[in-house]
Amino acid sequence: MSDSKLDSKTVGRRIQSYRKKAHLTQAEVAEKLNVSSNYISQIERGVSDVSLKKLIKIASTIQTSAQSLIADSDASVPEYLHNEIFDTIKNWPPAKKKLLINVISALDKYE
Repeated sequence: MSDSKLDSKTVGRRIQSYRKKAHLTQAEVAEKLNVSSNYISQIERGVSDVSLKKLIKIASTIQTSAQSLIADSDASVPEYLHNEIFDTIKNWPPAKKKLLINVISALDKYE
């Protein structure tokens, strides 16, 4: 079995997304978990790693599963990025998607 590391930023973005879907603030999640809102902020920004035990508690609090927070977020496997990009833009309006394509095209010229 390979030793893989989760991408903390991806996990953090997912925590933030599910937290917002649950209509909870960082402070509310922190209070339920008996931690500081600063700690929740650090996790969501990918600055702090989170233990599996705490991740399970966070998932329960924000009404999802730990699996949904970590699925396809192995930092050693670049394919997870495709899923993350798709999940981020799937509900964007066409004009916003077109703008993203223009930005990507411009960035591609600067390789």
